[in-house]
Amino acid sequence: MDDNSNLQVLAQIFAKETEGIRLENMLILFILAAAAVCFGGWIAGRKREVKCKRMIHMYLFLVYMGFLFTITIFRRPIGSREGIVHLFINLGFGLRSGRPSLKISAYSIFNILLFVPFGVLASIAIRNKSRARGILVSTAIGFALSLTIECIQLATGRGMFETTDLLTNTAGSLIGALITVALNALFRSKHGDIHESING
Repeated sequence: MDDNSNLQVLAQIFAKETEGIRLENMLILFILAAAAVCFGGWIAGRKREVKCKRMIHMYLFLVYMGFLFTITIFRRPIGSREGIVHLFINLGFGLRSGRPSLKISAYSIFNILLFVPFGVLASIAIRNKSRARGILVSTAIGFALSLTIECIQLATGRGMFETTDLLTNTAGSLIGALITVALNALFRSKHGDIHESING
């Protein structure tokens, strides 16, 4: 398969995975998330000081969750993939069948990347934890979120219940948590412990 064919496959996968997503709906999501964070910050600010970085973190979390559920659930009509369950694991790299598949491996990488932001955001939110525990908790929550999405997809027929998705989504959460810990350690090593880290 030549480079042009590979690019065509990747373009088709991207088009399929973003089908049903409307720009105006995303703009509404950004506006609603901003309104929710501002209102919540105003309420909380009446009792205590609210840090700007906390509001930014909450805004990014709400936008990400809205985008995540749009990608995985809301963009598909109910019953479009009813009762489909795949319990086998196939990442597309030839580990299972011995024959690598660009299409399947691209889906796997897409699902990993989809949950990397969650790992980052969850790891930032989990404070006063050891690094190992923070990574473990963030990854476990990512697994629970992925399992919830898979169950909703199966119950509503808006998607397939796939063990591969559970594995790749959890891997994405783990990678995101590791990235946060690495950046946090780098920041501390350059600026010292007297400065507040990205988790602070």
